[in-house]
Amino acid sequence: MKQTTRIISLLLVLSMVCMLNACGNESTPASAPVTPEVKQYNLTPALEAFVYFAERVGKLSYEESVKYTESIGLPVEKTAPTKDVTGTLTAQDGDNELYVAFYPNSQEVETIMTVDYSGSEYGISADDGYHLYSVGYKTFDRNHEPHRTDVAKIDDLIVFAFEHLDIPSADGGSTLNATSSGEGTAVEPQKPVNTPKPAETTIQNPYSGSYDATLDYGGESVLICADEASMDRYMTALGKNDRDRINEMIMAGEIAFAENGIKCNIIKSKATRVQVELLEGIYAGNTVWVVIEAVQK
Repeated sequence: MKQTTRIISLLLVLSMVCMLNACGNESTPASAPVTPEVKQYNLTPALEAFVYFAERVGKLSYEESVKYTESIGLPVEKTAPTKDVTGTLTAQDGDNELYVAFYPNSQEVETIMTVDYSGSEYGISADDGYHLYSVGYKTFDRNHEPHRTDVAKIDDLIVFAFEHLDIPSADGGSTLNATSSGEGTAVEPQKPVNTPKPAETTIQNPYSGSYDATLDYGGESVLICADEASMDRYMTALGKNDRDRINEMIMAGEIAFAENGIKCNIIKSKATRVQVELLEGIYAGNTVWVVIEAVQK
């Protein structure tokens, strides 16, 4: 009987040790997992980080994400989350940029809400609609129609990136040259709250020269943001239905609403947002960020 008791006790101790090891491993970020379809390619640290983060949208906290970037030696610019500001991570990779934004989940823990990897002509992203939808994967190609395509999985995003980045295989062979395929669940951004009407129906400061696109989001005005952080803060407030915070942002000049149909030049494109220079309207001359659906070419 005593021997049986000792055996049971030993098994319980071993079980506890295994559980503790499992818990410890779970909190320590592992190296970036590379899916079978892309394993043969030499990914840059930023692109490896994109794969790692994209597979953990809605699950990885800000602190764990910072720990991961430090573990792989990826230099990033960080803005820590506060009560009103969503945390972000930004890293440059040559002419490309990795951008990770965070949003409080149901437990008020800042977790990844969107991951962008983009250059001047293309972009790939993964997001879960501010923890409101399932994860969607998108590509953006400025030189093709349609400009944005929803795909089914992360592998398709990487294949799309290879086509633009011309990444060599690990054995020095030919590069992968294939377009992305499959269909994913599109996540459309929510409409602005209390969108004010323009003072006049005609566009002020009309512009008659050449331009890249016009802004139109289906309503009477288009949300414009001073920078990406302001767009993230607005989306955070929108997700919480925090009208007071949105009004504060308007008063502070972080966001505004421009007239529909105004002409603009595109400065930088990402998979979900675009930086443009406004050429006419009451905010002519300003460089702002808008959601990609608002840019009509």
